[in-house]
Amino acid sequence: MPGHVMVELGPDVPDFVSRAAQAVLDHQGSRRMDEIAGWREEIPESRYAENLVQLNNGKQIPSDPSMWCCEESGVNENLWLNLSTGYIGSGRPNWDGTGGTGAALRHFEETGKKYPLVVKLGTITPRGADVFSYADDENDMVLDPLLPQHLAHWGINMIDQRKTEKTMVELQIDLNQTYEFDKIMESSKMLQPIRGPGYVGLENLGNSCYMNALIQVLFSLEETSQRYLALMNNIRRTSLDPTNDIPAQMVKLAEGLLTDRYIPNTNLTDEGDKETEKQATSICPSMFRAIATRGHAEFSSGHQQDALEFLQHLLTTINKSERLLFGRLDLDSSAVPLSDIFAFQVETRLQCLTSSTVKYMYQEDNVLSLNIPIECAINHQQVLEYSDREAKRQKLKGSGNIPISDTEEPVKLRVPLLSCLECFATKEVIDDFYSSAVQQKTQALKSNRIKTFPPYLIFHMKRYYRDTDWTEKKLDVLIEVPENIDLTFLRGAGLAPGEEQMPEDEGEQKSENCPARSQREPDAGIVAQLVAMGFSENGSKRAVLATGNADAETSMAWVLNHMDDPDFNDPVPVTNGTALNVPDPNAIAMIASMGFNDRQAQAALKACQGDLERAADWLYSRIATLNEEVESVLTDEEDLTGIKTQENVRTFDDGTPSYTLKAFVSHIGSNTACGHYVAHIKKEGSWILFNDDKVAISKRPPFELGYLYFYERTRT
Repeated sequence: MPGHVMVELGPDVPDFVSRAAQAVLDHQGSRRMDEIAGWREEIPESRYAENLVQLNNGKQIPSDPSMWCCEESGVNENLWLNLSTGYIGSGRPNWDGTGGTGAALRHFEETGKKYPLVVKLGTITPRGADVFSYADDENDMVLDPLLPQHLAHWGINMIDQRKTEKTMVELQIDLNQTYEFDKIMESSKMLQPIRGPGYVGLENLGNSCYMNALIQVLFSLEETSQRYLALMNNIRRTSLDPTNDIPAQMVKLAEGLLTDRYIPNTNLTDEGDKETEKQATSICPSMFRAIATRGHAEFSSGHQQDALEFLQHLLTTINKSERLLFGRLDLDSSAVPLSDIFAFQVETRLQCLTSSTVKYMYQEDNVLSLNIPIECAINHQQVLEYSDREAKRQKLKGSGNIPISDTEEPVKLRVPLLSCLECFATKEVIDDFYSSAVQQKTQALKSNRIKTFPPYLIFHMKRYYRDTDWTEKKLDVLIEVPENIDLTFLRGAGLAPGEEQMPEDEGEQKSENCPARSQREPDAGIVAQLVAMGFSENGSKRAVLATGNADAETSMAWVLNHMDDPDFNDPVPVTNGTALNVPDPNAIAMIASMGFNDRQAQAALKACQGDLERAADWLYSRIATLNEEVESVLTDEEDLTGIKTQENVRTFDDGTPSYTLKAFVSHIGSNTACGHYVAHIKKEGSWILFNDDKVAISKRPPFELGYLYFYERTRT
């Protein structure tokens, strides 16, 4: 309700009625509950809970919250009870000076780090409470399944407790809304809403902000809008079931976002009509989401996801659907999937330090993932000075001698994007490299360059990482991002004059004569190294195959990025027949004599493992959608083996390595499994904020807080 009217209840009102009334007042609305759910991470059970030591020191905690205070400083907010010792200490301070003095953590350290579990007083309810573990191998929020018993030891009855403070999730939301959230969402500024074609929002379907942000970026690109608006009528005409057709749904999105077809011409001067306003400024992408995420365990759930992982999934989905679409519309061979505008080649140079010979390898990618070298920050001194000032503020706060207004915005490390790119290109020494020039293992010098520069280059900033204890952490740094950048220094040119190419060993020569075998048989030595690190054999084989039998380090990097894939530990698919999996030419000729072309015959025989009779049945039973079925089979085969038929040889759109920032996606939260995503896109000379169904002109785009940056190649 917008306001409350206090009505005193008489003494004759039953206690359960008073409790019910209070519960109604304390109840959080569904919007707030959804917001909290979006930020909440999965909390593991603490390994220390079951056998927790609790001292018998005679301590009893008062039931009255007003009597709780920090035993070190006397502050009475953000208090944590050590479940082993009964010590009440203040929590750690937040960036803005609020939160506490850190007494609870110091107590843990001063008692030999033997008593790690603490519970936040004020969050205790009959349903649970916030519990944190200071243990080095946890150091995060945890669950205590024996919390009622552990609290009872100190005289606290959970049934009688009522929430008096915000939980850590709620505080995270509020704090982000006042700093990181404020920076990214520009909450402190009165942003001017904008509507019309190209400025249409997308409704949040429940943790779908990661999808919404990426859709807005994709449809802001000229190539996307031109393709799906131009082919609109033909796609609809040839779509047998638009509700299960990605191209048809892409057309629907293009119409919804880039035209005014789905946006009513409504006068929004009537304040308070929020539903009418939403309908007049946004569309609902529910059907697109259902199709684009179908069959994927994570993306089809209601959980928050990593925008980068979804982008890769979405581009793959669009790629496959468009290959079928080209056959459906009888487009010429020059038509390429939309995903090709992001595709580029990475050139890896390996120089044997014993013979000085070199080897060049090439790998396709569509996102350039960049490490953030903290040591390259340009403001280390300013950060240290800020930390000193903040420590003094916390000390004064504990004594009550600090003015309320004595706070300042935190000073964070600033790392230039150029430093991240230089880190990508930096030379590094590789041990245990097998050199065919000297026929033994030695050291090699490895460096990376970009062979081809696509129309759009995506930079992924590795802000999120797995710590040594496998917990998700975030690098809280700012990236200095230029709007214009020249990447000529990253251009790879292959074998240079005066360089001697490393000779091919016997295995590589065999691979050249039998490329499918090279792709489908992982290097046993590299697999063994990964298995020794603790990864499954199937996952290790997938990594080695995916990286083209490069080396253990490259395969390890692939493992760390894909170990959460649902099929990571599944057996590697195998192909039947010859090494190239090429059907018998006589079988192809026999099927061709039935009126089918060689490509259709090849697909049918592949789908039926070379069985001629079944292949003929396969073709006749799919006459209505034969072109789509054929392309689907051959596309899957090409993706699996890495082999392209002559008419499908991979080419890259290469151009001048000069780029301008077109858009960026920002993420707010401690890791990619929680939080919120928004997009900032440059349109008609202005930066526009796309925050789900809200679209506004950005006053101060937070370039330094991006997670994914989309750079557009300079058009000539």
